[in-house]
Amino acid sequence: MPRHAYATLLTSDSFYPGVEALLKSLERVGARDPLILLYTASVSRSTIHALCHTRQGARSNRLSPRTACPSVGTSSDKGSFSEGRHSSVASQHDTAVDKPCQSIAVIPREVAEIPHPQAEKCQVPDWNTCFTKLRVWEQGDFDCIVYLDADTIVLQRIDELFLRQPLPAFAPDVFPPDKFNAGVIVLKPDRQLFQQMLSRVPDLPSHDGGDTGFLNSFFSGWYEGPAGQRLPFRYNALRTVFHITYRGQTGYWDSVRPIKVLHYCSSPKPWQENSPQTKLEKLWWDVFTGVGPTDSGLI
Repeated sequence: MPRHAYATLLTSDSFYPGVEALLKSLERVGARDPLILLYTASVSRSTIHALCHTRQGARSNRLSPRTACPSVGTSSDKGSFSEGRHSSVASQHDTAVDKPCQSIAVIPREVAEIPHPQAEKCQVPDWNTCFTKLRVWEQGDFDCIVYLDADTIVLQRIDELFLRQPLPAFAPDVFPPDKFNAGVIVLKPDRQLFQQMLSRVPDLPSHDGGDTGFLNSFFSGWYEGPAGQRLPFRYNALRTVFHITYRGQTGYWDSVRPIKVLHYCSSPKPWQENSPQTKLEKLWWDVFTGVGPTDSGLI
């Protein structure tokens, strides 16, 4: 029986809301496979515990505790989300969950950070650790993994991605369109391939300065390769398209529907200060608080 899993990466407590929303979205659509939570030593134990177990004190929480490995890492407990916007985000745990759903199994795995080769030039602070994403290829106890960035939510079942061939498979970026965005990856773990990637981190160019650009250089034949490697945009629907086009012409966004995975690329994220306040961000909050998504006209 093939071993399948979802995976995501957490390198900072500040992205806890993103992972929580991702988990809730997978639970809401009835995902049956576990999620591998790759995390670094900079993440507190309280954050890992919160992601692996149902929140205490919810008024009407019908989720069973998420299954977790016995060991959840050795990071010191920094007590995340104690002030500012993160405090208001954390308070959303008290929101009732009206729809019963099966809790997803979480497999927490602490991994060593892969430093950004040009950290001093990195324009986005969150990208200083983004190359750690490559460690998903190390998870050799699974036959196929669907990797999802921590700023994505799943809106429909995506089990069919586990049958995708050949691998790896990516969805196109907005620009340039002959490049892919690495927020969603369908891959077959391969430790030898991982070592090859690791050896090229210092010298391969990255057109965007992050992991997406590096992976495009490493898998440079993606656009001309077999069709199976090119996922439809709906599997990694970038909110950039919505923000650029929706107010003037809804047809661009409508042409992507039904959306399977929504990617809140670019910053600030929905849970961060000064985030855009559009219907798309409200949809993220609906998922995070367990009441949605409620606006089916968008997805």
